[in-house]
Amino acid sequence: MDRVKFEPLERADLEDIKALTDLAYEYDQRALGALLGAADLSANDGGLLSGPSLTYVHATGLLTLSSFSYLEITSGGAPLDSNGNSLSPEARVIRFDSSVSSHINSPVDISAARTVGTTYTLYARSIRVASDTSARRRWDVSSAQEVSYSPTTRYRERVEFTASASAPAEATSAEIGRWAPLLTYEVDSGGTLTHTYISALDHADARAIALAQPGLGVDRLTTRDYLVEASAQSTAHGLLGLLSSVKLALHRLTNLGAFDELHTPASADTWFRAPPLSSEEIKLRIERLETRNQAVQDRASELETVSDVVIRVQATWSSSANTSYSTIDAPQGVGIIYDGADMSGSDALGDATLNSADFTFALRRPVVTLPTPSAGKAWKVWRHNIRPLTAPSIPDSLTDTTATSLYPLDFDYGIIYGSASSDPPLSTDLPPTRSIVKQSYTISPATAPNTPTTYPQAIPFIIRMDPAFVSSELSFIYDIQLTIQEVDA
Repeated sequence: MDRVKFEPLERADLEDIKALTDLAYEYDQRALGALLGAADLSANDGGLLSGPSLTYVHATGLLTLSSFSYLEITSGGAPLDSNGNSLSPEARVIRFDSSVSSHINSPVDISAARTVGTTYTLYARSIRVASDTSARRRWDVSSAQEVSYSPTTRYRERVEFTASASAPAEATSAEIGRWAPLLTYEVDSGGTLTHTYISALDHADARAIALAQPGLGVDRLTTRDYLVEASAQSTAHGLLGLLSSVKLALHRLTNLGAFDELHTPASADTWFRAPPLSSEEIKLRIERLETRNQAVQDRASELETVSDVVIRVQATWSSSANTSYSTIDAPQGVGIIYDGADMSGSDALGDATLNSADFTFALRRPVVTLPTPSAGKAWKVWRHNIRPLTAPSIPDSLTDTTATSLYPLDFDYGIIYGSASSDPPLSTDLPPTRSIVKQSYTISPATAPNTPTTYPQAIPFIIRMDPAFVSSELSFIYDIQLTIQEVDA
């Protein structure tokens, strides 16, 4: 920091006395400017620190402002960078006192700056006015003695105003400050003036957004809302008020969510306490939940492909006729075929001459056929069962039940894993590792015509039943129950 240098017994000259005050002012301006940071002087940086009340009379075109303070920023004698920013700015807080005189253009005459549909900016700059005349004595060189005189003894700070649609030209005099924007305004066709304050921090907000969040609207960080004209709040909210607002925002972020339902803040919860969860912890937990949710969704998608199959088979034989039919509750493409591989004669189901043995062989060899699975998929059988029934009251019903005592004796069934034999394995046998779903399975149907047919997917069953049937007739009544699903091949 620069200082005035005196020598012992040296006479104090006017320039040295002026420097005593000027250097002190310069230091304060440097300190404030450095705290506020770089200033964009090409955009008339600076602005209001408190919000004035406005009174506009359209008939005269005069705009009257109440007392307020604003920030004026200058380059501080340092060169500007390529963007017009001062890297060593100086700043002054200027006060406009509406109760004193000598301000220039106050009230502000905006009669030439109120075209309807045009937005204007109200600017202010500081000026120095010599004032306060008082008696003093000074040395008169010609008479070689002190004489009395009455000079002005103070420079008073006053403010000059101007309204313009573009930034006004700057003065070069050291006695005149730099223009600072105060507010923008418009006057409508009815003579009503509307205005928007310009906060001293607005330009800093814009620079922060440009650096860290390009594209974000400046209004998201605006501080003009704290420049209230008249209410229960102070009209000079200032930096302390903004810092308190930041503290309040931190407290609300941690403890006072607008839609909180489960959390009630304790009286000991303060704005500076550690949050329940850090943002990184929240991020990791959300990622974990998303992973689990995806797994649930994948599982749900898999379950959507799970299908229950119920096929009711009912057939009756007598010496004069035989009938057989099935009722299917299953996805489209699922069917049933009776394998006639064990039948000894050429008669088929439905033929009046079919003997009871071949009738029994056919109904004991049901084959469930499945449609070709989707690309990259295969059928998986989660559950299979064949349940014997007595004759239902309604043949097409899939809901009739019966007492266990009416079941046929010694009923069991198995899956044909390999080639059929005289003693195929039952469901109680240890199954081989091959799938029970056969691919390209060829069947010689027990129904006419007996032409062998190859099915892309099939599940062949074989039923063992005691020859003492339910009634005097030969009757087969059973449900084939399956749970199947398309899974990745």
